[in-house]
Amino acid sequence: MYTSVTSVIWNPYLLKDIHKLQKVQDRCLALCHEPIQLDSLEKRRNGSDMCETYKILNHKYKINPDSLFQRPTRELRGHQLKLHKVQVNTNVAKHFFSHRAVDSWNNQIVYLVHVFLLLFILLDILQNKFLSYF
Repeated sequence: MYTSVTSVIWNPYLLKDIHKLQKVQDRCLALCHEPIQLDSLEKRRNGSDMCETYKILNHKYKINPDSLFQRPTRELRGHQLKLHKVQVNTNVAKHFFSHRAVDSWNNQIVYLVHVFLLLFILLDILQNKFLSYF
């Protein structure tokens, strides 16, 4: 499960930085005694972005989703949780979490959004049951 919030906050977009991180990961994996298969950094970061977007949109955090994302003003094809991508001009804004996550979020197919919903409902149920024992 994607739980690292740091990849949402710090997500390099320059190829030189991405390659440096990939080299560090490859060196660490080479030191392991058993072979470990990991997804690429890009794929893991995209998954983390999608999880965090879902949590923000469904009020899992004490953040107003409207402060980060804009909902479309008209009906769009696809799922009802589609987001509007605001036009920005600076590189900082282009690679900011709330801007970079919109395209990936909007490209998700409908059942994947519902799968996220079911997963987080199950996680909430499991957490509540686990905490009730203590």
